[in-house]
Amino acid sequence: MPMLLYFGASGFLSFKNWQEMFLVPVSGARLKGTKYEDNFHLNVKNRPMKSVLLFGDNASGKTNWVYALDRFLFIIRNGLHVSSREPFNYRSSSIRFMISVCNGDGREYEYCLEYDREGVVLYESLKQDDKVIFTFADEILQLADHVDKRKQIQELFSQKSTDTLLNKLKDWLSDSITEFNHLASQILVDAEKPINWEMKFLPFMIIEEYEQSIMAEYSDEVLRILQFLDPTIHNISFEKVIDKDGETKYQMYVMRLDGDKNEKFSITSESQGIKKMIYLLPQLLQIYEGKTVVIDELDSSIGTKSLIRIFNTIVNSPTNTKGQLIVTSHNLNLLNLDMFHEAQLKVFSKGDDLGSVINSIDQYDYRSIKKNLDEIYLRGGFAS
Repeated sequence: MPMLLYFGASGFLSFKNWQEMFLVPVSGARLKGTKYEDNFHLNVKNRPMKSVLLFGDNASGKTNWVYALDRFLFIIRNGLHVSSREPFNYRSSSIRFMISVCNGDGREYEYCLEYDREGVVLYESLKQDDKVIFTFADEILQLADHVDKRKQIQELFSQKSTDTLLNKLKDWLSDSITEFNHLASQILVDAEKPINWEMKFLPFMIIEEYEQSIMAEYSDEVLRILQFLDPTIHNISFEKVIDKDGETKYQMYVMRLDGDKNEKFSITSESQGIKKMIYLLPQLLQIYEGKTVVIDELDSSIGTKSLIRIFNTIVNSPTNTKGQLIVTSHNLNLLNLDMFHEAQLKVFSKGDDLGSVINSIDQYDYRSIKKNLDEIYLRGGFAS
């Protein structure tokens, strides 16, 4: 049951200065027995949030935060490959990332990486439960004392590096690095800009075999979510097709009752909201598999009432025992302390230096007017 606990970034796109986001409540926050109890995984060390909502005006940095996380996860999986198109902040000479994840037993890993425009690693470290596994700074590698052949490995890798030490050391620190890589791989990011264009103009929607598999496994949840958007949907079905390369694909249909007759409707004729939700469902459902799912603009084309039901009955509910959902949003109806703990609500804005700034609602003292967070937001009350 991997959980994302923390992510920070600087030097990337609009993040000039260091900005960090915690996905855990502050120490001592009372949650047990409150209306927010189901919004957190209280049985896991640090009590990670089941959901986090990112608000902010256009160009405030919400999507850039998603891109930053996606870029760092790519580096963790594949190593450091910096090109001339690397999205440095125009005033920054280096990019710095830090992430913290934990497993279901509460074992926590923290990984930090900084690299410059030439793709040279300036700093790197990996910790397990606050104990240093390795650090790399000033072209010198330092390993934990218990590492076998420690001195030889340090001598070998204490030099200028254009790839991550995480990638280089996996054969010598296999247990720690393998588990950390696995935990990071369970974070799924969906931030493709052309999503709406594709759904609007593609003549049909073909479902991949793995997508059909997870939707079939959680067919009751799929039907319930689609009925949030359109209560006339009675059922769903899939039809196997073989593409020109001989691979198995599926076409998806929704079923509606017309009197006593079951009518089948192709997804191509459905609304933008239905199409978008079907596109997102294979990712969204993976919260039941214990994954952290990050979706940019979940609320586009999806109504407020449906969104509220998704969070209240799917995400922030006792049925979600393993997963997390992080979304960017412009829907101020979700900026609501009746639904979300103030620590779950993050606001992005631009500072005087044009850099993105992240603030959490629990940083502000608005106790007397908490039910008017949308008005405070519109007045710029959460700006940097």
